Amino acid sequence: EIPKLKKVMDDARNDPALQPVKNKDKSITTFCNLGAFRISQDLGFNHFWNESKDRVMLANEAIKYMDESPHQFSKFYSPIVAYNLANAGYLIYAAQHGDIHGHLCAIYPVQELVTSGKMGCQVPMVNNIGKENKVFGLNWAFSEMPDFYLCIS
Repeated sequence: EIPKLKKVMDDARNDPALQPVKNKDKSITTFCNLGAFRISQDLGFNHFWNESKDRVMLANEAIKYMDESPHQFSKFYSPIVAYNLANAGYLIYAAQHGDIHGHLCAIYPVQELVTSGKMGCQVPMVNNIGKENKVFGLNWAFSEMPDFYLCIS
């Protein structure tokens, strides 16, 4: 249900423990992995726990997990499908593997698309937990079009 999906995402995004941290060396520590873990847990899914390391998966680990768990996630490539599924009440993640750190965030269920010159199409809004914790167009959260994952179970 969309009100619950929005509330869970809003609560995670606004959690003081998940805000970006500016370090002394001017780097920024971000928590997209913890945000995805919390959102999944709060919606009753059991995703993103690395049992062998007894911790939440890092973003690249979470992306690999989604790729290797077809019984829990269905991967697809269309931002419009992501928009439609999120607005039908499904939990959808956008994710992009990185050389050092990847990034993932949930598609935010709002009836608004953003036209992105960078992506060359319209894109949905995301619940970003990262360098900035806010709802904005997917084009601001990713350097290129990410993959999308529907949470099945």
